Amino acid sequence: MTIMVLLPAAAAAYLLLPSLKSMLEASGALRTNFLGKSIPTGLGIAFVPAAMAGGLTLMFLEGTDRELLLLFTFGVTVMGFAGIIDDLLGGRSVKGIQGHIGCLAAGELTTGALKAIFGTGAAAVISAYISSGKLEWIVNLIIIALFTNLLNLMDLRPGRAVKSFFFLWGVSYFLKSTTGYAYLMLPLAGCLIAYLPLDVKGKGMMGDSGSNALGIAMGIYYCLCVGLNQKIVIMAALALLQLVFEKYSFTGMVNKSRILRFLDGFGTGGIKKIDD
Repeated sequence: MTIMVLLPAAAAAYLLLPSLKSMLEASGALRTNFLGKSIPTGLGIAFVPAAMAGGLTLMFLEGTDRELLLLFTFGVTVMGFAGIIDDLLGGRSVKGIQGHIGCLAAGELTTGALKAIFGTGAAAVISAYISSGKLEWIVNLIIIALFTNLLNLMDLRPGRAVKSFFFLWGVSYFLKSTTGYAYLMLPLAGCLIAYLPLDVKGKGMMGDSGSNALGIAMGIYYCLCVGLNQKIVIMAALALLQLVFEKYSFTGMVNKSRILRFLDGFGTGGIKKIDD
């Protein structure tokens, strides 16, 4: 099953990304990266049709829960398009959850706040389907929202969001969980295989369209795989991480750790890092 799903998703992303990159460059959808170079952002929107290609393959395979797959694809699609709005129209003057909530409270709608509204709505709908009670619905909603934001926070250096996605997916196998839903992640994994070379070489950014799509997928996956007690622990851990990253620079933490610095730079082809 794995190869049969990975290949269509990877092929779709591989074929789409060069044209998408050219389109974004021509339209001026550029952002300055940490080295001061302007590169196209929003490449993560390619994950949506590519994931659909992998999902279509899953539809015809035995053992696939079609309703869950459609719900999963719905989440990825909503956050992909909410993210591309932020990538193309969003300003950089307001940062962090607190900043966007503050603007919204003052009557100013930012693209980040709009993205949060889309994300909360999608998380609420998805959680309602996969939850067995009101408490679990609330916990699932929060977990999905926090995972979505976490992957967004990781997309600050080449390859970091992709590595975080696979790391978090791997961690799930060490929890007291069922891995019966791992197939849902395969289409996105195929997308990332095709996309990763562009990212680690600093030739493009997935942007919020990509990181938010990855984040909501990871949140849904964890909610499906673990029980309520584990979910509460995960929710608390995610909330703590968000608070830490809001206050302190994650890149600064990475640069202080030899192991994290090695993992962060692995595969980036010699791209040098600078401190925040």
